[in-house]
Amino acid sequence: AVKRQMESDWMDAIAKGDDTSNAIAMSLLNSMYLEEIPLGVYQGLEDNKTYYVYVEQEADQLARDQQATRLRLQVEKTAPPLLKDDGRVMESCSCVYGNPCVDEYGCKDWNNRFAIATKNGWKGF
Repeated sequence: AVKRQMESDWMDAIAKGDDTSNAIAMSLLNSMYLEEIPLGVYQGLEDNKTYYVYVEQEADQLARDQQATRLRLQVEKTAPPLLKDDGRVMESCSCVYGNPCVDEYGCKDWNNRFAIATKNGWKGF
């Protein structure tokens, strides 16, 4: 409720547009969000406090990422089975435990690893 009120106050101050309101808006904004200095490093975090991450992805980048993932998965679905006769020792396949394999040589069915892991409890990315 406090964060919502702060966001509402911030929007009201921005809407006014004068210098005082802009200063109030910036003060509210600075108290709601933590600055990254350097990028990816947050300063001033305190123990026993809850923090939330707010991420905005540009719609065009999201669409490109989704299309690239679809293409990768389509290639994997149509690829022939991999032969595992290069002398490596077969490790256990984690797909059957609900975690998609990360090494094709340890996987029992590399091309279907995501489907197998999902059937065994994997929730996806």
